[in-house]
Amino acid sequence: MKPGRGALTLAEILLATGLLAVSVLTTLTVFGLGLRLSSQSREAQVATQLASSVLERAIGGDVTLPVGPVSFDGQAPDHGFPPAPYPQTQVGATLFRVKVRSTPDAALVGLYTVRVEVSWSADKSVVLSTQCHQP
Repeated sequence: MKPGRGALTLAEILLATGLLAVSVLTTLTVFGLGLRLSSQSREAQVATQLASSVLERAIGGDVTLPVGPVSFDGQAPDHGFPPAPYPQTQVGATLFRVKVRSTPDAALVGLYTVRVEVSWSADKSVVLSTQCHQP
């Protein structure tokens, strides 16, 4: 603005409008990214809770682990193994698929490795694994 004048020039108005537009678009982009990350975090948390629940029930003594290496990825459960929510469950709009693998230890009789994988898209999954003993 020139000294002694009380009005803004067109160039000053365009510059201020451009700066305002850039700052608003940047804020909206960051906000959208935050919402997407929050949704992904929620899905991972739900998948972890589902995997933990299946794993706890599998090793908690409520079910008998099958003899031999067995992988359940959509098959019918065998004598209550794997426990619910196998083979899938829906939470909100997201479908979670559950896969369970039980593998006996070759060296120690009665020691099993139980692995639970919960996936909710082609490239997103959570895997929990533990060892347990069953006589």
